[in-house]
This record gives sequence, C-alpha cells and structure tokens, in this order.
Amino acid sequence: MKIAGTRQLLSFKRLPIRVTIIILLGSLLVFNLSGWYWMRSFEISKETDSQQQLEMVASSVNNAIRTPQIPSILPYVHRFVALENIPEILERNSETTHFKSTQERLLWQRQNFNLQDIALLTTGGLIVADSNNNTIPGDLSPFAALDTEAMDKASHGELASIKFYRVKDQYYRRLYLPIRDGDSVVGIIQLSMQIPYIAELRSIRVQAALQSIIGSLIIIVIGMTIFRLIKRTLKAEETLMQTTRIEAMGSMTAGIAHEIRNPLTAIQALAEEAADQMTPVSQCRQNANDILTETKRLADITDNFLTMAKNPDVLNCDDINIEHVIESIIRLLKKGNAPNININAVFPKNPCIIRANAKALQQIILNLLLNATQALPETGGDVTIIVQNNPQTDITEITIRDTGVGIAPKTLERIFEPFFSTKKNGTGLGLPLTRALLQSMNASCKIKSKEGKGTTVSIEFPTGK
Repeated sequence: MKIAGTRQLLSFKRLPIRVTIIILLGSLLVFNLSGWYWMRSFEISKETDSQQQLEMVASSVNNAIRTPQIPSILPYVHRFVALENIPEILERNSETTHFKSTQERLLWQRQNFNLQDIALLTTGGLIVADSNNNTIPGDLSPFAALDTEAMDKASHGELASIKFYRVKDQYYRRLYLPIRDGDSVVGIIQLSMQIPYIAELRSIRVQAALQSIIGSLIIIVIGMTIFRLIKRTLKAEETLMQTTRIEAMGSMTAGIAHEIRNPLTAIQALAEEAADQMTPVSQCRQNANDILTETKRLADITDNFLTMAKNPDVLNCDDINIEHVIESIIRLLKKGNAPNININAVFPKNPCIIRANAKALQQIILNLLLNATQALPETGGDVTIIVQNNPQTDITEITIRDTGVGIAPKTLERIFEPFFSTKKNGTGLGLPLTRALLQSMNASCKIKSKEGKGTTVSIEFPTGK
C-alpha cells in the first residue's frame, strides 16, 4: 500500500509537467496552424483575383481585336489549315497593311493593360502577330511545347490558363482565349500578365515566419512560467497540508492527554487511598470498583478514538425496522429524563426498513438523542423524531429536532472536530464517531442550528427491502 501511494504521489507531482507540455504544444499547434491557414487563404484569394482580372483583360483584348472585324488572315488560314505553306502565307501577311494595323492594336492593348505580351496565334499554334515583335510570323509559338494542353483547350473553344512562370525575378501567367468566327474557332489570343502577388506573398511569408518564431518563443516562455507557478502552488499546498496535519496532530494529542489525565488522576488517588493501611476494607472495595469504572472509561475513550481516527471498515448491514430501534431507545431515555422533557416520534404508515448495522445504529441514535435532550434548557423542552421514506431515491431520512439553546455558528463549524466539546465533562468524540460509523454504512449526516431556536440533525440511510 505504501508503494502504491508513493507511485500515485509521484504521478501527481509529474502532472504539472504533463499539463504544461500539453498546453504548450496545443498553443504552438493552434498558433502555427492558424498562421498557415491565413497564408493559404490569402494565396487562394490572390490567385482567384488574378485569374478574374486576367479573364477580364482577355475579354477586353478580344473585343478590341475583333473591332471593327476579325483580322482577315485568321479565317483564311483556318480554311486552309491542311496546307503546308501556311508559314509562308503568314510571313507574306506580315508585309501587308492589315498586319501592321493588327500589330498596332496588340501593342496598344499591351500598353493599356500593362501586359507582358499579347500574341495572335492560329489554332495550330503558329504566330500571326505579337505585340513585342520578337517573333517571326509563321513560326511556332515558343510556348507551344509547354502549354500544349491549354492551347488544345483554346482551339476547341475553351478559356485556358497556366499557373505562372518566372522571368528575371518577375512572375507571369499566360492565358489562352479562343477567337470565334461564328461557330468556328479561327484563332487564339495568348496573353502574358505579370503576377505581383507572388513577390508580395514571399515577403509576407518571411514576416509571418519571423512572427511565428517570436510568437512561439513567447508561448514557450508563458508555458514555462505556468509550469513554475503550478510547481510553486503544489509545493505551497503540500507545505500547508503538512502544517495542517501537524496542527491537527497537536490538537488531537492535547485532547487525548486531557481526556486521559482525569481518569488517571482519579485512579491514582483511589489506589493511594486503598493502599493506606488505615483505610477500611469496605472503602477499599469501593475504591477498587471506582478504579474499574475509571479504567473502563479509559478503554472506552481509547476505543472511540481508534474507531474515529481510522476509516472504519464497511460494517455488515442488515434490513432493520427503524421504528423498533427508535421506540426502544425512547423508552430507555424516558426512564432517566426529567418529566418536563417530551420525546415524540413520527413514523410513516408503512413499516420503514433501512440498511444498517444494528449495534452501530443503536449507538448513533442514542448519541444523537442524548445530545438533543442535554441541549434543552432546565425548564425542559421537546425532542421530535421524524422518519421519512423517499421511494424515488431509495433513501430514508431520520430527522431529530430539539427546542434547545442551539449552537453558535463558530461552534457549529467545529462539532465534528475530535476532542472539541462545549460540555463540561464531554470527550468530544461523540459526533466524530457518529460520522465515522455513518460513513461505514454508506449513510450521511447534516446538522443545522440557530441559537435560541434549537438544532436539527438529519441522517440518511439506504432504504432496505
């Protein structure tokens, strides 16, 4: 048992470390995950905005190129897409007035929308014209091999884009927009647009990483502070518990010494008188009887203290008719009480059976009734016992109410304290022993009192069958 208790204590002492680690890891996880979620949300939002902006620009460029009409070269090439001399046709077209007009429109749109490049392509990916004039008409687009899937979608009438690409520390996105002539797709507009949010995002990521490191360090410092506070609190509680135990042991030791000293003093005086040769035989016999009485009193004090000090084992309980027990104790008390003391009992119509130990139950009821009668003034008073059975909770309540002088609030707080008594010859073990016996029978006790109005004691027992 001692080893198990020590292990539990060590486990409890490790609790602050575990709690601190859990709080620390949880805080770090929530802090960093929330930062990652915010960054990802920002990135998705920026990507969505960039895509929408690029689509709006592409739509505007498409309308501008088609005004007043689609470049005539596109429908012409589309009709002869199988010809092998299309690159030559496109190259000859670059010398015409229509080509220069188309290229001027592309250049104006690029500058107007701050684009990297605008290229006009055939559905097969051949260059018709571009705003930067960096490519030869009739050549295959330099991005044809990279953006095959996107160009294929555009040639079938779908808007397509790629994520982004990098040129001299700048990031761009390409978008492919189909050019329709009636129901047919006769060409493709290729747009390249700078994506500023990539650089911004990288800058924000660096700042977020620094903030995450600083925040994590702060959380670690807070966690270590909490750990130290918990350790100090537990240490203070342990010190307080030790101090309380020492004070309780001192109080109990003083009470035991006080209670034992009086019988020992009487025994010593009676023994000395009996040992005197001048003492008559009859007096010696009386002294011997008194010594036996005081010795029994010492034994009772010791037994009651041991029963109260340790947690009594669970007593063997039987089904007992509480009415019979109370009536027998009342008859016994009425023989010795003054005539101006009235003891009355109120029982339910049906027999009230409780689960209790017969010997312990008699001791408890007798002790409580004696306390109630002794609390009455010299002019007398009433003691009422009420037994109530609650079928819903299987609890039987026994209430003992007196019209005595009552108990002061400060005294009421200490009535279950061992060796505390307001009676002149009281041992202060009656109520502590009563509570210990009740706990051993799975019963409970409550006491309410007002000075000058009396005291009410309620005890609850499990209902028997």
